[in-house]
Amino acid sequence: MVSAENQKGSEELLPAPVIPRELNPEGLISVVDARKGFQFECKVNQAFRNDVLSVLIDDAPTPIFNRTIEHDIGPESPPFEFILPIRFATEGFHHLRQQLNGAQPSPKKQFIIDFTPHYSSGAPPAPRPPADLPDGKVTSIYLDDNGGVLFSFEDPEDWAPGDTMRLYWGGSDGVPLETVPLREFGNTYLLTATVIRSTGPGRFLFYYVLMDLAGNVSQRSRSLSLEVDI
Repeated sequence: MVSAENQKGSEELLPAPVIPRELNPEGLISVVDARKGFQFECKVNQAFRNDVLSVLIDDAPTPIFNRTIEHDIGPESPPFEFILPIRFATEGFHHLRQQLNGAQPSPKKQFIIDFTPHYSSGAPPAPRPPADLPDGKVTSIYLDDNGGVLFSFEDPEDWAPGDTMRLYWGGSDGVPLETVPLREFGNTYLLTATVIRSTGPGRFLFYYVLMDLAGNVSQRSRSLSLEVDI
């Protein structure tokens, strides 16, 4: 039964839960946080001793938490903190609500669990060399004229804001170059003449991995093999 004093609108008394470490306004949770259980907060603006605060997930009728309030609280009180049990962190869209004494629940707080990397069924395609690379070789003249080699990439599947691309150059175990933002269309990367000259002549591999905002990392892409003749 709701306390007599708790007759204000449910949203005023019980705003939606808050997830402090969410990665975007849609409630995306990092892979690390999802796998260890992430913190969320429930702010109660008015409640009384022995009221029961419950936390509901999705449309399940049974609360995942029940907490008896030990003393009267008001708008200045700190939020209640909870850690979501990892068994509830399944891939997909979910929502949390809070509830006092079994009455009308608060508005929903959406969260998203994503454990699926780009190209989950295989390796991303290899980078593409420029069409004007003479005989597939990187020469000193080409580097002088172009400042490096401008590679292009196939447009990524399932692109989303916050996706990045980590690039590698070298032998079979390439050296990381840098991590750059991944655009939805028209991704290119200039491997500078300075970097290429620093590795000297020989045959080298250029490849990449993709990482999404949640922290999922793709397989290593297929490699592009280039001969450096300088």
